[in-house]
Amino acid sequence: MARYTEEQLRHKLKAAGYALHKSRARRITIDDLGDYCVVDVDTNAVIVGPRFNATLDEVEDWARSMEILES
Repeated sequence: MARYTEEQLRHKLKAAGYALHKSRARRITIDDLGDYCVVDVDTNAVIVGPRFNATLDEVEDWARSMEILES
């Protein structure tokens, strides 16, 4: 399975109506675990990683399950 870079995932998600956000936290807290989240641009709802707790691999797996990325 090919792995995508952050930039590639960001581009593919944007084309599908989602945004990939990276945490800017300098310290890990209970509400911000320092990784990524995916947001639906239309509804501004967090879809994956509500506490910035999704890794790029998890985002990619989710995108594949939603058929945003080819398998």
